[in-house]
Amino acid sequence: IRDSFACQYRKHFPYTDSGWNIYNPYKYFTNLLTGYNTKYGNPVWCISPINENYQLSPTYPSCVVIPTMASDEDTLRRVGNFRIKGRIPCMCWKHPTKTVTISRCSQPKVGLTLQSSQSDRYLIES
Repeated sequence: IRDSFACQYRKHFPYTDSGWNIYNPYKYFTNLLTGYNTKYGNPVWCISPINENYQLSPTYPSCVVIPTMASDEDTLRRVGNFRIKGRIPCMCWKHPTKTVTISRCSQPKVGLTLQSSQSDRYLIES
């Protein structure tokens, strides 16, 4: 097994920072939203730096794409507190030519008492 291609092949990695800065979420999301349709002249999605220091969600990138209608920082923090690991609903993919998107989030913390959050409902409905 040690002589197999998978164990022996070593690709030259030209980056001096060990690759930590290859992925730039802001640049990726900017490209994702380029040419995206607007609703009544206003953008439907926006890039939010809400997770800049990874305090809202340690598993999300430093910025996230969220509905413009729900871009208020206080609302996003309340939703993050209501969701497991702070994983608020946000866009992670957009079809290149259509307005189809895929969004992700975690389960809400409803518990045995079936709690709800108005901020969470507002963000989901946006």
